[in-house]
Amino acid sequence: MFINGGTLGLSVNSGTSSWDIQGEYFQTNGHVFHKYRNGASDMTVGLNYEQAGGLVDLFAGVASSALNSVTLTINGDADFANTTFNFDSSATSTSEHELRFNGSDFTIGPNAIFTHANHLSANMVFGRIIYQTAGTANYIRTGATSDIQHVKQTVNAGTTLDLNSSANDLLVASNSSSTETDYTTLTVDGTIDLAGMRIFPRQQANYYAGVDVNGTIITGHADGLYNAVNGNSAIYPLISGNNNMDYNLDFNSVIVYNGTDNQEVTGINQGIAVNPSHRYGILEVDFQGTPDAEWVYPMNDEVYVRNDLRLTDGEFNLDIDHDAVTGGRLLHIEDGATISRVNGYLRSETIDGSASVEWTITTPGAYLVPFGYNSGIYIPFTFQPTAGSAGATVMATYHSNADNTPYPPTVTHTRDNSGVDNSANTVDRFWRLEAPGSVTATLLFNYAAAEGVGIVSPRAQRWEPVSEGWEPPLGIQSNPTGTSTLASGLTGLGTWWTLSSSSTPLPIQLLSFNAFPDNGRVKLVWTTASELNNDHFTIMRSSDGENFYELFDVPGAGTSNVVNNYTAVDNKPLFGVSYYRLRQTDYNGKETYHQIRKVNFQKRVPVSIFPNPLRNGMLTVSTGNVEDRIDQVSIYDITGKMITQINYSAEVYRQASVVIELDESIPEGTYMLVINSETGVHRERLIKQ
Repeated sequence: MFINGGTLGLSVNSGTSSWDIQGEYFQTNGHVFHKYRNGASDMTVGLNYEQAGGLVDLFAGVASSALNSVTLTINGDADFANTTFNFDSSATSTSEHELRFNGSDFTIGPNAIFTHANHLSANMVFGRIIYQTAGTANYIRTGATSDIQHVKQTVNAGTTLDLNSSANDLLVASNSSSTETDYTTLTVDGTIDLAGMRIFPRQQANYYAGVDVNGTIITGHADGLYNAVNGNSAIYPLISGNNNMDYNLDFNSVIVYNGTDNQEVTGINQGIAVNPSHRYGILEVDFQGTPDAEWVYPMNDEVYVRNDLRLTDGEFNLDIDHDAVTGGRLLHIEDGATISRVNGYLRSETIDGSASVEWTITTPGAYLVPFGYNSGIYIPFTFQPTAGSAGATVMATYHSNADNTPYPPTVTHTRDNSGVDNSANTVDRFWRLEAPGSVTATLLFNYAAAEGVGIVSPRAQRWEPVSEGWEPPLGIQSNPTGTSTLASGLTGLGTWWTLSSSSTPLPIQLLSFNAFPDNGRVKLVWTTASELNNDHFTIMRSSDGENFYELFDVPGAGTSNVVNNYTAVDNKPLFGVSYYRLRQTDYNGKETYHQIRKVNFQKRVPVSIFPNPLRNGMLTVSTGNVEDRIDQVSIYDITGKMITQINYSAEVYRQASVVIELDESIPEGTYMLVINSETGVHRERLIKQ
């Protein structure tokens, strides 16, 4: 069919009409309308459809309303340029008319306008363009001056709309309504391959638009899916300067990042993206950039995956660069979501562990994080809870230098029990694991062969930040391969981990060690978080802080993974200032020296209280020794009930003599004063009259 001018009405009267054009349709001018009065109508064009000028109305009844749908189906290629395709000329119609496309190339040239009588009105009856090709249809928009007005578009399941050959963006209509069902003008049930193009909303002040994704969007845009920060992305966020372009991602929807240059993976909490439906259902990384030189990376700490993270190809760098010092990002894998892999990997590699995965885990199972150091070194980490609920578990890893520096936060050394550098027997890698819940788990560590050269049977050890030491290997441990360590039956899964040789493990140091005067003696207390082959402790004393001699030994706990508390007493302390040190000795005779504590021991003299009996409210308490300063005074009645307690723990308040103003309402009677000072605890009787 060829139309070059005039007016052609395919159906003027009411009733049903049907047209089957087995060849091509070509229009350069004139006016063609498919239906003028009520009644369903459909036209099928078997081959190519070209509208290079003129006007087409699917419904042209200006004075009447369409109660039935009018449909145009194109089975060949379609080409629109310098023309208007009007779905409906009546603003009172109740039926929506459709353009259905089954061909290979859908071309929109310059000055091609798809419109509807309801354009710029509050009427929510739309025109419809439905892409339903079985397979791939090329969307080719060659003219930036084309327009789409009050028309909704749908990509059907089984159809891929491919923009790789398009010079311009996929244009979608915007709408005056702020209701999502009204302003959603693009529905993706199939696949849209945007390449580097955008889904671009028609610009109209105070208008809205939206994309409903149930299928797949493939994007190579450098600024990611939706980026309101810089105002540019695969889904263009702005309509006349406002963040009024919305999108909805179904739980089973797939967003594929397949760029060829560095590409940003956008997250939520920016622009209009604040709802759970703005989080990824399935996020797939199929990156095609140069290996180890280009990557995809999260724009912030707000990238969430609800269903599955698919690492098909390329590097998903949890850092904005390859600088280990800065730029780490947190990737969220929600409860019930999974991570799958073909050839891609997650790169962590920041010293502070900020380039990390937070995986919410509430059920037992093997949760594998596919870490990789580069395209040739794959080092997955598996967290397998066997009991309890781990919660939001954070996992990261970092490659160190051969001497294990720079250390991660809180880690201060990789020394052995003798205080000697043990980095030669420690794998050149740290792992961060933070599991806030109460959980028992199995951990599988993998490392690069070059990171563990010569290290025999490495065992996993956890850093203890309070004591600044390494706990001995916990649980049941083995080496499934030459570059892996399996540790099972573990609890308390916070902080940093590393792997060291089973023959030269890293030590644990003390949680605490203190010494202080106590009733004419010096009391020494210390606590260990765990012990490894510990035969005994030795208490040592010095008058000058340099020359120490042994006082006595205290048996150790051997090898222990629980907290142990120790107490010892020096019954004959030195008068004045002295120093105490703790030495620990292993079964093999290795000795480790720990912290030195200073004690100022003063001979006890009786504490005086004045006046006694007390008739007014002012009581003076004095130790009689300017060096024996008071820490606390407590007053009890004869039943043992505390009447008052005064603390002088701050240095500025600690004196050898203090004045206490007692409440005059305290009744007459006998009371007990308990005074804590540097030389110990003193008790004095007070009579109140």
